[in-house]
Amino acid sequence: RRVVGNHSRSGFRYIREDDRRPLWEHLVLDVLRTTVAGGGVGYWRDKSDREIDFVIRDGAEVHAVECKVRPNRFDDRSLAVFRAAYPRGRNIVVSPAVAEPYDTPAGSLVVRVMDCRHLAEGLSALRRASAASSPASAVARSMPLRSTGGPVGSPNSGNSTRRRGGISWP
Repeated sequence: RRVVGNHSRSGFRYIREDDRRPLWEHLVLDVLRTTVAGGGVGYWRDKSDREIDFVIRDGAEVHAVECKVRPNRFDDRSLAVFRAAYPRGRNIVVSPAVAEPYDTPAGSLVVRVMDCRHLAEGLSALRRASAASSPASAVARSMPLRSTGGPVGSPNSGNSTRRRGGISWP
């Protein structure tokens, strides 16, 4: 077999380190788009280029979702700034290297670390509970994620360009 660069005639041999993060983010985005109804998936970036990979609006809460191939490399600085502006919501790190979800401290916050399967299950349960007009306590029980507390920013359009200084929604 003749190997050229990263691939051979039969396909890819390995995934380059530089490609892992964007590929993982796209996989997580696919999970979010299939489990979050009504275009409620966006992202957040401030004027200092701190960002949250995905944000999910859910009534008065905004959930933060960070994608990490290696969860031990999660840096909580962007999340702390985001939570100062949007204190109510769940903090989630999605990683392929997680067999069972677990909570970990991130500065003064708690982050739930999980894989895509557990993310999809939790979001589906959250969607079912919201559709049934369940009280907030039932929603919290249906999705095993921690929440923090506060108001939500107004959604805006921003499908093709990254907007600085707020949440962008499709």
